[in-house]
Amino acid sequence: MSPFVEILPFIEKSRICKALTDQHKCYESHVRAFWKSAYYIEDDQAIHSAVKMKDENDKDIDVAMKITVGDIRRVLELNDKDEDPIHVPERLCKGLWFRMGYTGFVNDQAYAKSKLSKPYKFLVHSVIHALGHRKGGYDESADYIMNIITCLILNRPYNISQIIFNHMLNNIKGERFLQYPRFVQMLLDDQIPNLPKADDDELVLDHMDNETLKMLNVYRGVEKDKEPKLKSKFAAIANSNYQAPADDKWRHDNKKTPTTRTPKATTPKAAPKRTSKKKKSPPYLIDEPDDVQLEDVNVVGGDHEIFSDEIENIIADQDAAKVTEKAGGEKSGKHIEAVKETLVEGEVHTDSSEIESDIDLTHIAPTTVVSGKIRMKGPSRKKKDFDEEDATYVPSEVENITKGRGKMKRKAQPTGEVPRGQKIRKTIAKVVKDISGIPEVERVENVEMEVPVQSEF
Repeated sequence: MSPFVEILPFIEKSRICKALTDQHKCYESHVRAFWKSAYYIEDDQAIHSAVKMKDENDKDIDVAMKITVGDIRRVLELNDKDEDPIHVPERLCKGLWFRMGYTGFVNDQAYAKSKLSKPYKFLVHSVIHALGHRKGGYDESADYIMNIITCLILNRPYNISQIIFNHMLNNIKGERFLQYPRFVQMLLDDQIPNLPKADDDELVLDHMDNETLKMLNVYRGVEKDKEPKLKSKFAAIANSNYQAPADDKWRHDNKKTPTTRTPKATTPKAAPKRTSKKKKSPPYLIDEPDDVQLEDVNVVGGDHEIFSDEIENIIADQDAAKVTEKAGGEKSGKHIEAVKETLVEGEVHTDSSEIESDIDLTHIAPTTVVSGKIRMKGPSRKKKDFDEEDATYVPSEVENITKGRGKMKRKAQPTGEVPRGQKIRKTIAKVVKDISGIPEVERVENVEMEVPVQSEF
């Protein structure tokens, strides 16, 4: 009980002390009869109901009763008023909960009691079980539970009696379960003091005990060092005569008057000059003069030596190549014809060095570089005229012959008796010769002839 001792004086002095601590005995038959026959009349804004009891002649009679907001306020000693609000600004409520040390997210739909330190966790648990209208979900606090706790800590007015009455009215229109059994029995005993009560009819309620305190003293899934810590007491928890802040604020504006301090006189110091660092420009490539004589260079690579004479020959070849490129397309046609003459049609050319050495690369037709490879420009294709494109295609005799070559099939000759008037086809082979040197092709023609058929009779 030691972790929750600090919050107990605040609960005992609050206006919900009786609603939280009064362990009134409940009787199931009376509570069930109340909710079964309850109905709401809007004219007097009261919930009407009836319970059964015995008369002097030991007969069952119905005893009528009604419950108003004033009855709830008087019996539970909530000390609120009809004009007190039942809504609290969300900003005010959440600001107060974070002042209590709430460690969850600010935009949580329902604030969980496990995100608070142990004293505030005990307070929220007590309010949820005593004033909550639900049959379950005791880990999260509804919006009106948050409003009740906020108004109790800040000493703000809040109509708790109206909240309880509204939930009772919703239960009549809905499921009609045994809601607020302890409060209903307290209201019944207030209006009908001589209700019969049997021990076997007692409705057992789970009140807070040591097992409940042990459960509240543990944070599941949270390490001991990361449990929410209790902050210092504030507002009505620290002072019962606390005055609520104005303008829907969750704390007073405690502005302290600043102490006047004389600044020390300091001599201004000259700021050091900043020297701009020049960036070094990248080195440029400088060509050597032509009159410098090249010394013999001995480069070892693959057991070959390169001397200055060979270097001069390479430079001369490169200069000659540049001159040929400037010549343009005037000599390109001649060069192509010269290359074509060297490659005689019908001769087989190999990739040997003897044939390649005969062709000078500087006299080949202009080349085109495509993705790192050199491709020679071939002769452009001649476009057909408009008349040639529209002309109808007439196959030649040779094409007709070669097209049907090998596709002609010979039908089987009939055997046995042939019916009268039957025509027999006789194949005759003809030879067609073509001028263009195509080999002879047999052409098959179908010849029809009549064969007389003898009668059996």
